[in-house]
Amino acid sequence: FSVLYREWGWLKNKYFWMGNGLGLLVALPWHLYEAQVFGASFFTKYFGFQLGRITQNIIESGITNGYILWVFWNYGQPWSAIFLVAIALSAILFFKKRMIPDAKRNLLFVAFSFSAFIFMLGIFMLPTTKLVTYFIPSYPFLAIFLSAVYGGIFLTMRPIQQNILRATVGLALIVAMFFSIREAFLE
Repeated sequence: FSVLYREWGWLKNKYFWMGNGLGLLVALPWHLYEAQVFGASFFTKYFGFQLGRITQNIIESGITNGYILWVFWNYGQPWSAIFLVAIALSAILFFKKRMIPDAKRNLLFVAFSFSAFIFMLGIFMLPTTKLVTYFIPSYPFLAIFLSAVYGGIFLTMRPIQQNILRATVGLALIVAMFFSIREAFLE
């Protein structure tokens, strides 16, 4: 966010530094105690072993990245299809940016939310052990991306087109609720 928007004011915020200082104040004594009791092997186990587990399938799950994408496509409907449409629409937004008020900020928001979604998805695709629920933290960024594209496209449309888009999004929400209820409660 800071890189795309060139917004670094949070570095001047005293609460940011107070929160980090408090976190260090809470975490440092435990780390120092463990290092004193176990010596260098503590850090070897703490960082080496835990980070090394990324390459091991510790629960012997057969879940692969391809399976995760299959689950997202099949059980994430209509959002997975809308995601593909949103990628195409974001390209249209880029080419219609002169027609959009605050186009630069909107495109930056689209780029940020898409990048955040892909980054979070990538982090959870790295470990060899996977569970479908690992990917849940990436979904809010997907929702933000979809809404950013929707908002940008909405601003380029005439009123009749805006009404059609509203109806389409409303229908997508109804379909999504049906699929979500079916998946969560019936299957």
